[in-house]
Parts: sequence; C-alpha cells; structure tokens
Amino acid sequence: IIHPYYLKQYNNRWFLFGLNEELKCLTNFAFDRILEITTIPKRYIPNTKFDFDNFFSEMVGVSRTVDDVPQPVTLWVSKRQLPYILSKPLHNSQQIIENCNDGAIIQIDVIPNFELEQQILSLAEHAKVLSPSVLQDRIKNRITSARKNYE
Repeated sequence: IIHPYYLKQYNNRWFLFGLNEELKCLTNFAFDRILEITTIPKRYIPNTKFDFDNFFSEMVGVSRTVDDVPQPVTLWVSKRQLPYILSKPLHNSQQIIENCNDGAIIQIDVIPNFELEQQILSLAEHAKVLSPSVLQDRIKNRITSARKNYE
C-alpha cells in the first residue's frame, strides 16, 4: 500500500514518491514499471515529513535514501569537456575549484547516487573523480567491469 506524495520527471521518465506502508519509508516507483493501480478503502496518510524541493535539490536524479546527506564531490574535467560542463552543470552547486593546463577541478555538493555515477560515466575519458574515495572506487569498478565486455 502506497500513499502517493510527489511526482517527479527525470531523464524522460516519471517517478512516483510515496509512503510505503509496509516498509514505513519513502519509496519511489518508475511509472513505466507500475502494472496496476487500485484504490482501497483505507485512510490516506498525508505527507508531514518531506519538503520535496529540498529533498531533490541535494542530488542528481531520483535515487536516495532519507538518511543520505550531501557531500563534496570533486572531479577533474578535461579542457575539451569543460565548456560543456560549464554551460550545462552537473548540479546547481557546481563551482570551479582550480583551473589546470589540461582542464579544471570542479566541485559539487550532492548525495552520491546511481544517477550521478551515470553522468560521470557519460563523460568517459574527459572526467575523473578525485573525491570522495568511495565514489572514485565505484566508478573505477564500473569502468573495469565495462572494459571486460570488450576483451
């Protein structure tokens, strides 16, 4: 049983956010994966906890847990890709920390999640995660796994 609270579009998909009565937590559902919706004679539990504007301002995309907190994410971006990243920032907190001969170091303050990883991976050889090390390791492991597909 889901008590719907918020609709969000991301990457040409719609998501429903609501209270999952069984899990007693906020859950998201991609609209294109919902097979059936049925109304039931049960009292609706309204949202009294979540400010969704703030909830989404701390991340890229739609994936997070309620307990996640934003942290500084530092990336090196190549000189070739930098104009694109500056004209279409990864996140509204994006700032240049340092200009280098081969590009720039940028920082965003976000919750590291799957969608952020996808954005970073889309930059391929034009970006490198400098910190946090956990995100750097996740990207490195995903690139290593992807490379095996071409061996």
